[in-house]
Amino acid sequence: MYKIEMHLHVKGTSPCAMTDEKTIAELYKENGYNGIIYTSHYNSALREILGFKYFAEYNDNFRNHYEILKNECGKFGIDVFFGMEFMPDMTSYYNPEAANAEFLIYGATADELLKDGEFLLKKDVGYVRGYCKERGYLFGQAHPFRDIITYRQPEYLDFAEVINGNPRQQSHNDKAFVYAEENGLITTAGSDFHEPQDCNSAGAYLANSVKNEKELVEELKKRRHTVFGD
Repeated sequence: MYKIEMHLHVKGTSPCAMTDEKTIAELYKENGYNGIIYTSHYNSALREILGFKYFAEYNDNFRNHYEILKNECGKFGIDVFFGMEFMPDMTSYYNPEAANAEFLIYGATADELLKDGEFLLKKDVGYVRGYCKERGYLFGQAHPFRDIITYRQPEYLDFAEVINGNPRQQSHNDKAFVYAEENGLITTAGSDFHEPQDCNSAGAYLANSVKNEKELVEELKKRRHTVFGD
């Protein structure tokens, strides 16, 4: 079995993330993980909040933290896969008129996804899902029943996060399980790691090990994995 974290944030990519890459690597080694999907927040508002004038700078920062995490985890034999928690402008928390949602994208490399990141943020959810499908990525909704979430369109999803382990949020995972089952979606789970105590609160066991983003997608599509968490 291959133990994987499917939802993790790194300090320096969002004000809510409190833990550096070295500490993350040590924590996940102690808890027996084989892999981590890097899914830091990616949205238009954070570019401004973090003080980046241009998206090129924002993208470089996003990529650099992924590379640092990959290097630190590699010292312990832990694989790190690229991903993001993507929030298009049309479902942004920072837009008072928008229905709110965040999405997880798995399967893309940093080069592939970041080159179109700014462009995709301006598109609607259906367009982004089509973009991902054409390229063989998986597109799913993070914590679809968290209290703040008001947008749910399962026809645009490949998967739903049925267990979110963030202890500071009310994610109503029981509702997410039902939602995924009723709509035939792949199930995923993740700690939604921001702080050290979040480690090991949720994740998945894959039937087989994976070594790159493409293999990760193919394994998830087989639906042989088991999610865990409260």
